[in-house]
Amino acid sequence: MDRRCIMPSTILVTFQFASLAGVWLLGPGLPGSPLPQAMVATALALGIWSILTVGRRSFRVLPEPKTGATLIEKGPYRRIRHPMYAALLLAAAGYVLDAPGGGRIISALALATVLGIKVRREERMLLARYPDYAAYRARTHRIVPGLF
Repeated sequence: MDRRCIMPSTILVTFQFASLAGVWLLGPGLPGSPLPQAMVATALALGIWSILTVGRRSFRVLPEPKTGATLIEKGPYRRIRHPMYAALLLAAAGYVLDAPGGGRIISALALATVLGIKVRREERMLLARYPDYAAYRARTHRIVPGLF
């Protein structure tokens, strides 16, 4: 893949990590209230489950699928096409709910925006690469079952 193709994704990932850092650092630290703690713990479990399902050889933060990767439809991917993004958004929501400062809210909104752009970009590539992706997309939710 040539560098022109990678750069936009690299920039998106940079903004993703910067937004995550803002959510995490622009507040008092780990959530102290029960509901935000549960949200962050659930997000962590979903993220780990997603990574374990994909496997070390296929995992990547860039939206481009790895060469030789296969379409994953098991584990959390049975119902959600982007469970890692769902985990990030759930954790960010937990942090914001626990300590809703302006910087944290702006960072969470920036994260949601960046992930929305990444989802659209990734889905275009997945549709082009995997013939079964259109059918998979029709029977699963993008990020939040029952909503989106």
